[in-house]
Amino acid sequence: MNHPSSQHRSGRVAAVLLGTVPSIAVLVVALVLLRIWRADLPKEIATHWNSHGVDGTMSLLGVVVTVVVIAVLGAVLGGVAGWYIRESEPLRVTLGLVNGLTVFVVAGIVSTVGAQRGITSVYDIAFRQSNSSSRV
Repeated sequence: MNHPSSQHRSGRVAAVLLGTVPSIAVLVVALVLLRIWRADLPKEIATHWNSHGVDGTMSLLGVVVTVVVIAVLGAVLGGVAGWYIRESEPLRVTLGLVNGLTVFVVAGIVSTVGAQRGITSVYDIAFRQSNSSSRV
């Protein structure tokens, strides 16, 4: 027969895993994709735009460090939440928010980088501007 404390401990371990595994999984996928795309990316990767085009860039190493920091922070926050939050509802909400936000931000960064494959310089990219005054 299982002792109540061992059931409680296994529940905590499961919650910690639910808090950490999604962040680690998205980190692994992101690092694999960035590694595969490395040769096709420009030396400077666009990371910020304004109404006139690119106004902020970062190296691939900078992007990798950013992705690692975000995913590790998400895993740590999810793991701590899984260990210390004991009530079911707040735990589910917290893990959903932490995991969802981590996956969303990392996927957004990686998809933005992926869209720049095959470009020699990010400054050659121009926004298409519609000229509304030429329409009749």
